[in-house]
Amino acid sequence: MNYQPLITIIMPSLNVADYIEECLNSVCNQTLKDIEILCIDAKSDDGTMEIISRFADEDSRVRLILSEKRSYGYQVNLGLSIAKGTYVAILETDDYVEYDMYERLYEATEEEQYDYVKCDYKAYWTQKDGERLFYNRKSMSDKKSYGQQIYPTDTLQLSLDDWFLWNGIYRKAFLDKYNIHLQETPGAAYQDIGFLCQINMFAKKACYIDNALYCYCLDRDGASSNSGKGLRYAYGEYNNILQHPKVKQNKAAERNIYIRMSKSVSSIIDNTMDGNAALGDEDVKLMFEWFGRRLEYAGNEGYISQEIIGREFWENINLLRGPYEEFVNAVVDRNKALSEFVENHKNIFIFGCGHYGYRAYKWIMANDCSLMAFSDNNEKLWNTYIDGIKVVKPNELPQNDEAGVIIANASAFVQIKNQLIELGISRDNILVW
Repeated sequence: MNYQPLITIIMPSLNVADYIEECLNSVCNQTLKDIEILCIDAKSDDGTMEIISRFADEDSRVRLILSEKRSYGYQVNLGLSIAKGTYVAILETDDYVEYDMYERLYEATEEEQYDYVKCDYKAYWTQKDGERLFYNRKSMSDKKSYGQQIYPTDTLQLSLDDWFLWNGIYRKAFLDKYNIHLQETPGAAYQDIGFLCQINMFAKKACYIDNALYCYCLDRDGASSNSGKGLRYAYGEYNNILQHPKVKQNKAAERNIYIRMSKSVSSIIDNTMDGNAALGDEDVKLMFEWFGRRLEYAGNEGYISQEIIGREFWENINLLRGPYEEFVNAVVDRNKALSEFVENHKNIFIFGCGHYGYRAYKWIMANDCSLMAFSDNNEKLWNTYIDGIKVVKPNELPQNDEAGVIIANASAFVQIKNQLIELGISRDNILVW
């Protein structure tokens, strides 16, 4: 009789020697012992394979499998093709998981046999003193939906909230039945888009648990989310999934893909605004225009609107509707405004300690600017430190022309700007990130 573990954990890797040991430790020490660990390495040359081999020698559940291609999609698909588990998990090897993550996910699905179960996650970055700063992230904005059986295709909000494949387990028989897999394009960027769209289309019942059990690393400069080539990678994924026969037959599935696309493109535009994309590349222009046409169609069909996707995403998408040259000018003007703002203010403050605050901080550090303090409306953060920089109360922000406040909050920037003005800070000394 062939042995069938409860969960197979697929771990694709390439040159992650600085991270793989912590990742493997978190997996090998899971409270759920009945697991299979498949390390699919694309022939790393930095010591990653040697670390995996050591773990494989010490733990019979660990297998090192060499990939002939440096493709995240190929590596995951290879793992899926040989996985023996009742459920399958995919773990990024520069991240790690809480020791009870897989047990808690499996317990949630044991009676109902869900097609998949997911949890929340914690994003973190490492400060100069080595301490990690964590941000809890939700997989569902509707708190009442946690712990309930849901039908993904009819749960519209998932296309905006649920963005990753690595914080869940998927029933292997479900994946096999619908031939759900990743594209095998080179590299490791955005290849989870097509996978998640297929999961959303075919899953009949799923569950989300209200626990942050996955730890997602923001530090690694070489990570795909930091690659600066997002438009090209996203185009490859969405162009492919929109040709799936199921999409052409199912309006709800098509709607969900366009909602997901709207957020993808909005995030990519944000990164482009940070100066990461090759704006003069003719291919980038063609893809930009393709997304513009697709999202124009989605708007006309009623799939997306400001009410559905939110003001932030809607404003970014509107940039796609005009000529590409106008978008390039908007990027140049925005970066010029940022540079002039920090040049004209001797002391810079960031209002917002979340993800956008982190991005603003990284931009300021990369441009050799001086940051005096963070600020936030979260009282728990007051008088704490981020990378050695103090978080002050909003009413402690200086009210003079030497002080410039950068608002780094996507959802509440209008309210925050009004709050700062009421505190006596001039509009000229406020900039929205």
